[in-house]
Amino acid sequence: MPSNEEKIIRESFVTLSLRKAFKWSRTKRVPSAIRSIKKYIKRHFKVEDHQITISQELNELLWCRGKKKAFRKIKIIVQQTDKQIIRVLSAK
Repeated sequence: MPSNEEKIIRESFVTLSLRKAFKWSRTKRVPSAIRSIKKYIKRHFKVEDHQITISQELNELLWCRGKKKAFRKIKIIVQQTDKQIIRVLSAK
């Protein structure tokens, strides 16, 4: 959760399709899904890679089925703070 100094200035709920991860080999599906999430955030929020933070809960959700069996779709919450840091959380 954000600390006392940081205010959330923008929050959006997004459903992402991760089907592009399935064009890679089986052992690279979850890492490519994470890259596609970051790519989407960079495009729509106009930030750099070092400003994006994926929550541990979302990371564990992506990896819970193993490296080979990524989800086809995922619902996430994207929060932008006043310090231009983007947090990506699981919507579940």
